[in-house]
Amino acid sequence: MKLFSIILCIILVFCTNCSSPQKKKGQPDYTHEISRQNAKSECLDSFIIGKDFYDRYRTLQGLDITNFYSAIAALEMAKDKCIGQEYEDDIIYTLANAYFYIGDFGKAMHNYRKISEYFSKSSYNTGKYTAREEYNFLRLCFADPMIDYYRKAEVYELHKDFKNSIQMYEYVKNSSCYELKKRSTRKVKMLKYMK
Repeated sequence: MKLFSIILCIILVFCTNCSSPQKKKGQPDYTHEISRQNAKSECLDSFIIGKDFYDRYRTLQGLDITNFYSAIAALEMAKDKCIGQEYEDDIIYTLANAYFYIGDFGKAMHNYRKISEYFSKSSYNTGKYTAREEYNFLRLCFADPMIDYYRKAEVYELHKDFKNSIQMYEYVKNSSCYELKKRSTRKVKMLKYMK
């Protein structure tokens, strides 16, 4: 009986110490702040994973774009978790580029447009090849079949296969889309200078 009483006391003490603390009147509730910090952490983690997959293009060759599919999956998750957070424009711009590299020009345009319209103060809206310029470029040249050859030239260039990249850009210079011609001509000059 004495042993039973001791065990019962230990259980009662343990249970009262383990119960969730009662919020006292006037005491601040930090649960919202904790959940916001967790969301920020999940956002950043998803972005880092997506960016890691995206950056794996450095180890690939030829027209291998498998890394971009994995990047898209992680970045789409990050995009959902990072609404209103500081990395949101980085995620969307990286996602737009990944969609471009796999040839999904519609989703690339959508994401470039989103950056240019909703993140006007973003660094992706200043300098060369801004989100707005990329959106307009794709909008103008979307229907031209040469856009896919341009994409392939870009992938070769990412993989530092400049010979194939130059050949592909030379081919794209026959495009009916002025912007494709202009960009391809500029790329050929730049890559030949780098060789």
